Amino acid sequence: MVHGLLLGTLPTVVGGSFNFLAREMTFEFLRPVWTGQAVRCEVELTRWDESDDRVRVSAEWTCHTADDVTVMRGRASGIVRHKSRRS
Repeated sequence: MVHGLLLGTLPTVVGGSFNFLAREMTFEFLRPVWTGQAVRCEVELTRWDESDDRVRVSAEWTCHTADDVTVMRGRASGIVRHKSRRS
């Protein structure tokens, strides 16, 4: 069996690709996942509000096995700082 927090890293790859700084993350583990089992995660950005120095972002995700069984879902909210303001 795969530990839930290892499974939880899959949707965070999306946030990592644009330097998302999470303020809150929630995971709901629905079914076990086994070593070697393929899992597909779908992430939807549900909020994208820009301000002068950052973008407030919220996202929701669902992860499924190859048999289309939902094994995890969750959500996150946080910010992405504008590149010109990073130091």
